[in-house]
Amino acid sequence: MKRMYETGKTTALDPYQMLANAVIIQAAKDYRVALKRVMKGEIKKRWVRIDDETEMEMDVQYEKAVAEKKDIEEFFLSGRHHMYTEIDGSFMVKKLREELGFVEDQSKPKPKRIRKIMKNQENQENQSQSVGA
Repeated sequence: MKRMYETGKTTALDPYQMLANAVIIQAAKDYRVALKRVMKGEIKKRWVRIDDETEMEMDVQYEKAVAEKKDIEEFFLSGRHHMYTEIDGSFMVKKLREELGFVEDQSKPKPKRIRKIMKNQENQENQSQSVGA
């Protein structure tokens, strides 16, 4: 699939292959950002108590992140993805999720750093309740 051409002593990628690689790399970067936003939104939605306006705005941002994540997953799993690379799209999605510790199913254990954040939130709530009592 890689088209190479000689330039003096060095071998370089074909410009079209370079463009295809850049498309896949950017999609992977965008997917990482979307996953991080989804993970952050899930924590905040469940564990942070704020006023109604802020919570509503946060829900909008969360929904945008979920939609972006879904769009990029569809790209990786579609035939369009194979125009740019021979790498299996489902493999890429799986590896990117593992890299960030993303767990789709909420019944599965959460990554250690998320559990730590959740525990800190619970401790803060307990302390504020004990001070108020």
